[in-house]
Amino acid sequence: KTPVTLLQELLVKKQLLPTYSLIFNGTGTHDPIFKYEVSASGESAVGSGKSKKEAKHEAARLLLEKLSHYEDVKNDDILDVNVNSPYAEVLKDNAVGMLSGYCDERNLKSPEYELIRDEGLPHAKLFCYKCCVSSFTTEAQARTKKQAKQLAAQDMLNKLKQCLQGIASTGPTRMETDFEKSNQVVLKKLMEMRTKTGNSSEQLGIKISDYYKIFLDEAYPKSELLKSVKGNDKAWFEKQENAEEICKNIFTELDFQYKIELLESANKLIAVSLTIEGTPTWVFFGNGITYEKAAKEVFLEALTFMAEMAN
Repeated sequence: KTPVTLLQELLVKKQLLPTYSLIFNGTGTHDPIFKYEVSASGESAVGSGKSKKEAKHEAARLLLEKLSHYEDVKNDDILDVNVNSPYAEVLKDNAVGMLSGYCDERNLKSPEYELIRDEGLPHAKLFCYKCCVSSFTTEAQARTKKQAKQLAAQDMLNKLKQCLQGIASTGPTRMETDFEKSNQVVLKKLMEMRTKTGNSSEQLGIKISDYYKIFLDEAYPKSELLKSVKGNDKAWFEKQENAEEICKNIFTELDFQYKIELLESANKLIAVSLTIEGTPTWVFFGNGITYEKAAKEVFLEALTFMAEMAN
C-alpha cells in the first residue's frame, strides 16, 4: 500500500481526514520540483518530489512517521507494514541518454527498447521493458512505462561497464589525435597559401581539367627520369631509398623551383609544406614525429602525384 492510502486508513479510524496543499509548483522549469504539505491531527509534514504525486506520497510518509510515535496509534497494525513511497526507487538520472552516449563513444550498436508486458489492475499496473545492445539483454519493471525503460537502460549500462571493464577504448589513439590536430594546421596553411599563390588574372580561363594537359605538353617532355618512374604508386616509392633525391632531380630536369617550409603545430608532430613553382603551382603537405620524416613524407606525396600525372 502507498503512504497516502495508509495515512487515509489510519485517520479514518480516528474519524479524521488529511488535508493536502500544494505549496510549491515547479511547472515550467527545466528540473521541476513540487512540494506538498499534509496536515492532520495537529501535525503536518512537507514532502517534495519531481512530480505532484511523488511529493504527495512523500508528505504522507513523513506524517505517518510522526504519528507513529503517538500512544494511540503506535500499536496500530497499519503501521506494522513497511511504509515506502512508490517513487522511492524511481531513477532520477536519464539512463536512456547516458546509455546512448556510452554506446556512441565505444562504437557499439544503438540500444533497442521493447515493451514486453504489462500486468495488474488498471489503477496499479506494472510495465516491463526490455533493452537490447547487440547480444546483451536486460529487463526491468516499474509503475510507468517511462520508468521501466529508464531502469532497463540503467541495468544495461551497468552490465556493459562491467563486461567492458579493462578493455581498451575504441576511441582515437593519441597518435591519431595528434595527426588530426596537425592536419588542421596544414589545412589552415593551405588556405593561406591559396590566397597568396598566383595572380587571379593570370589564372583566368584555366580550368582544373586543363592542368593535366598543360603538365603533359609543357613539363613532362623535359624529364627522362619522370618518364622512367611514371605510373608507380606511393607504396613503390616508399621502398626506394632515394625517393627524395629522385623527386629533387625531377624538379631540376623540369626547371621547377621548390620551397619547403616548417609549419606551426600545436602537438608533438612536425608538419611541413612543399611548394612547387611549376605549371601550375602545386602545394603538398606532410607530417611526422621528426622533421626528416615529415620531409620524406611530403616529397613522397609530390613524387607520387607527378608519376600519376605523367601516366
